Amino acid sequence: MKIIKLFKIVIYILKTYTEDLSFFARNFKLNKNEKNILKIIKKKGYYVWENFYDDLKCKNLRNEVDNLIKKGDFIKQYNNSDFRIYGGNFLSEKIDFFNKNKSLNNLACSFLKMKTKALFTLSARLQHTESNLGSGQGWHRDTYRPYQFKAMLYLCKVTDENGPFQILEGTNKKSSLIYNYIKHNFDFDKSRFSEEEINKMSINKKIKTFIASEGDLILFNSYCIHRGSPTKKGNRYALTNYYFPENFITKNKEILISKFKLPIK
Repeated sequence: MKIIKLFKIVIYILKTYTEDLSFFARNFKLNKNEKNILKIIKKKGYYVWENFYDDLKCKNLRNEVDNLIKKGDFIKQYNNSDFRIYGGNFLSEKIDFFNKNKSLNNLACSFLKMKTKALFTLSARLQHTESNLGSGQGWHRDTYRPYQFKAMLYLCKVTDENGPFQILEGTNKKSSLIYNYIKHNFDFDKSRFSEEEINKMSINKKIKTFIASEGDLILFNSYCIHRGSPTKKGNRYALTNYYFPENFITKNKEILISKFKLPIK
């Protein structure tokens, strides 16, 4: 059994760690503020950019999200609580403006160490229903590879009652997946986690809850274990840019369009 575990660890390292070949990576120009932000994301797995948008812009974007949901096209919903439109940027100029933010794209390129773009913007409204699971339908990890970049913009004030974003701190580390495999016997490709499993892991880790103001932006590595917590009351509005390497988009565009039901041809 120990030999099998060791073999799986070696395979995982070969598949993922060798992708982080810094001497092959491209360098992207960042200003002083962007460099500081990138440094924090690499260390902690997240960064909160306060007052990224003002209240008026957020109000206009909430209206955009409500209108898109009301139309009902390209919408996915879960438990009549988590309303999502993947690709709101293709349906709204105001949302597309956020999608194409140059500073965020520079950070994504630098974090992933290759040419990157926000393929689409998730435009979402989370509203309270009994027994809701929150945004993302519970604790999860987007990928077993140690790097993935997202930018989430709160379009309203977020408290502990209307579904704040949460991250299990320390799970941005490359070694965290190996540790969980050894300590908890979680397979490398495990992407969903129960409350009981999170409780086990959080004995030595802190759950970071993002209580923040309207217009605050959360930049994070979605390799981290994360979720939008279940709502207790009220609504939560957010836009989230999903960044992918350009070569990955080129190779997998049709698959991505189909998977996320994107409103593009």
